[in-house]
Amino acid sequence: CLYDFITRLHASDSVWQLTAAEKETLQREWLQRVLHIKK
Repeated sequence: CLYDFITRLHASDSVWQLTAAEKETLQREWLQRVLHIKK
């Protein structure tokens, strides 16, 4: 599920027009949210 999200994020580069830094921040925030939910 998480892998699918990250793959989709990278695959949608042309759509999102995100910089590498923005993508890293998004992934980190998403990861923290997921980990928080699982606890």
